[in-house]
Amino acid sequence: MADGKALSKTMRIDLPPEDASQIRRRMLLTPQRDVPSHLRDPRDRQKGSADFQDFFDNIYDGVLITEGGGRIRDANPRAVQFLAYSSDELLKMFIDQVVSGLDSQVLESIETTLQKNRHVFIQGYCVKKDATTFPVDIAVNRLILGQSQFFCFFLRDISLRRETEELLLREHQALHSLKEAVLICDETGTIHFANPAALALWGFEEDVSLKGGELTSLIFDTEILSEVWQKVAAGESWGGILKLAAVREDDTHVAAGVTISPTYNQDDEFNGAVLTFTEAIG
Repeated sequence: MADGKALSKTMRIDLPPEDASQIRRRMLLTPQRDVPSHLRDPRDRQKGSADFQDFFDNIYDGVLITEGGGRIRDANPRAVQFLAYSSDELLKMFIDQVVSGLDSQVLESIETTLQKNRHVFIQGYCVKKDATTFPVDIAVNRLILGQSQFFCFFLRDISLRRETEELLLREHQALHSLKEAVLICDETGTIHFANPAALALWGFEEDVSLKGGELTSLIFDTEILSEVWQKVAAGESWGGILKLAAVREDDTHVAAGVTISPTYNQDDEFNGAVLTFTEAIG
């Protein structure tokens, strides 16, 4: 079931993906629907304006223009590329045949929302000609031409972003499950991540967050750390032993083997380090 949320003047709709059998059934059994003949074709405007045609054809997002009820009246080259249908094929289809989970009830809600001068944003999946799907962000706007009303669906393929998010999630889960203590800091030494093993090494409870704290508050050998940090910022990895600010019952400091590796941003600039601590020594 579609989940719609009104945030400020934007209606947000989350459409879960349909399974393969639902998609095949939708593609094969979608009934023919009557098409009002009095509506003006949005392409009429394009035929009279080379500038509009050029703009429409070169929009980065895929764009589908529909009439009320969802019949597709125009598609730009990017939408044709995304969906792997020809332009002529798309003009014989309805929007709910290419957006997974979209139905007449959701379409009616979208049209009503836009008529109230609000915005609609959809997170969902588009269905390609071969019945495969890909994740999309969809912004929907209303287009008025003369006495006719159309709806513009701007499709943005977020496959790469979704893959990156899933990879980051797997890496985050892996870091959480490591037996070694791990800290991730930015270039100033501010902590951005500490796994459960790190909390245990310093004697913190599991519900404590170290995010936003300073690395120097956890290390007793701060002078050594300062020297090491300069080397790491210059691109070197470092391994050695540091005394920690964790104190035993006998007031001695815990020492641990430490590996510090630099991290870089997309411009190959130093932006922090990953610190891995072995079990306490001595």
